Amino acid sequence: MKKFILIVLIFAFKFAFSEVPLQFQVWGKLGDDMIGVPPGYTEVTKEDKGSGLDLKDEEKSQGFVVFARHPQELIYVYTKPSTFEKINSIKLFSCPGEYEPITFSLYGLKDANAKVKVSELTSKEGKKITAENFDVRVVTNLRRKVSEKSYSYWPFILEKPESFKITNGKTTQVWITMFVPKDTAAGV
Repeated sequence: MKKFILIVLIFAFKFAFSEVPLQFQVWGKLGDDMIGVPPGYTEVTKEDKGSGLDLKDEEKSQGFVVFARHPQELIYVYTKPSTFEKINSIKLFSCPGEYEPITFSLYGLKDANAKVKVSELTSKEGKKITAENFDVRVVTNLRRKVSEKSYSYWPFILEKPESFKITNGKTTQVWITMFVPKDTAAGV
């Protein structure tokens, strides 16, 4: 009798866990696609119209606009930059032994694939912070219930993809964490 119960338990255990339950799966790139939108729910967009965006021919041809806001400000997929937020460089400071966030966003003017590559920082005197001290992530937005029968996409997960998509009319946020080694000389 004990042997029979043991065999039944082993069979039941194997059958019950032959597929990983949804709540234990790693979301990774699947994110919200693993769980569809419940019937009757509608998307509420958090549109941010900005204060107008003047586009240069170079930006139109590259297919995106690079802009930045404070790292603690939420950037949604529907965030639209203003002309004054556009950037072509980022300046920051940090102390040796500290981590510093760097964030910028790409507003898509057409669909494209993108990849962020960080090189070492070198001062005029030749002092360096190597590329290994930069961790590049892309902010993934997940659905969040905002009211009865409605949802919106909110910035939630920092993923580390090899490449990512830029979508026309939507914003993708890039988050870089820089570590300044303790032995880094001033001025880099």
